[in-house]
Amino acid sequence: MKTWKRLFGSSWDLAIDLGTENTLIQARGRGAQTWNEPSILAYALQPDGNITPWTAGQSALRMEGRTSETVRTVRPLADGVIVHLQAAVDMLRIMLEARMPTHPGQVLISFPHAITPIEKMAFRDLAQHLHPERVLLVKEPLAAAVGSGLDILRSQGHMIVDLGKGIIEAVIMVQGEVVASSSLRLQGRCENERIQHHLKEHHGLLVGYATLEDLKRRLHEKQPDDRLDIKGLSLSTGLPQRLELHVQELLETLDPYVQAIVTCVIEALEQAPVELLGDIMDRGIRITGGGALSRHVLRGLEHRLPVKFLPVAEPLQAVALGNLSILADKTLQKRLCTTQLSAP
Repeated sequence: MKTWKRLFGSSWDLAIDLGTENTLIQARGRGAQTWNEPSILAYALQPDGNITPWTAGQSALRMEGRTSETVRTVRPLADGVIVHLQAAVDMLRIMLEARMPTHPGQVLISFPHAITPIEKMAFRDLAQHLHPERVLLVKEPLAAAVGSGLDILRSQGHMIVDLGKGIIEAVIMVQGEVVASSSLRLQGRCENERIQHHLKEHHGLLVGYATLEDLKRRLHEKQPDDRLDIKGLSLSTGLPQRLELHVQELLETLDPYVQAIVTCVIEALEQAPVELLGDIMDRGIRITGGGALSRHVLRGLEHRLPVKFLPVAEPLQAVALGNLSILADKTLQKRLCTTQLSAP
């Protein structure tokens, strides 16, 4: 407690990037702290039949797929939106309780651009459960643009494509406003799921979440002619099995994902004012999110569209960096935050 007060004093604010895969929390006061945790919660089943939140983040992730009858894991978000509000509340509380001695002054939380009012309300309600003095809501593409170093308040057009877990968003903005956009919720059709389905259907190999994440990372580091070693469970024998596959075979499973991105980009460009298209052609399209780490995805996009695709410096943290910048800048808050609410 003394260490915290020495860093932050009695007044501190939170910026939250709540993602399907990971949650980035930044605390701002006299100093600054950042935490990056997997978006997952573990519940414990009590003898009386009730369930209680047990742990969250990294410790809960280690239990995924390895739980007993008395422990269950849940992911509060899917396709970029909150699908289990109470689980999201419990997850954040556990992540914060050992680090936050008091309620925050402000909580800024980002949300996808293309969501329904009810889905947006869930993000607001989640922030309210932290009992701040004020809640600020900002669209993720705007935060990502700020976090990428773009001056989006000027009268020049910028385009951001956010390739998050389970959702694609292509957004064109000028003077702090979204003027054209297109989005697609992948509903289990993102990279991991496509690779998992291919291995199961064509090779009879079942692989888990951790293996898929490692496989995806190695896949994006290899050349198409390279080979990858994959370990999993044989569906025919029920025993552990090892396969060696060409990278190109797995890359071909991602072609529909790349085409979905292309479709979103074209739809957004078709909506944009003609005057902004020149700006976008000159400056290129910024790519954020996990998909920006894949050179194969970027190569596929540039092969299909006559425009530069530029991954930002910190694609996984662009939204979080933007959130923190907005939290520290009253002008950005006024121009970009769509809702400002006092906690009840």
